[in-house]
Amino acid sequence: MAEKPGSPKGDNPWVAFARYAGIGFEVAIVIILSIYIGARLDARFDKSPLFLTICLIVGFAAAINILLKYSRLADRDMKNSDGNEE
Repeated sequence: MAEKPGSPKGDNPWVAFARYAGIGFEVAIVIILSIYIGARLDARFDKSPLFLTICLIVGFAAAINILLKYSRLADRDMKNSDGNEE
């Protein structure tokens, strides 16, 4: 039986759910940690929006990098699964 295009490794929907939930948690953790670190640095150095803003920009950049990494992996998996079907 051929795999569905775009579905990771088989027809089991729980595998896809686990993969995408993991990506979401990873992005959320990066952004939440950047907010926490920025707020702590602002409190320590008494520079109210400065460190929060810097850390938030870095956190969003890291989250976009994570999403691009998984997008490239998904694209590669789809190309590999298309090439294997005969």
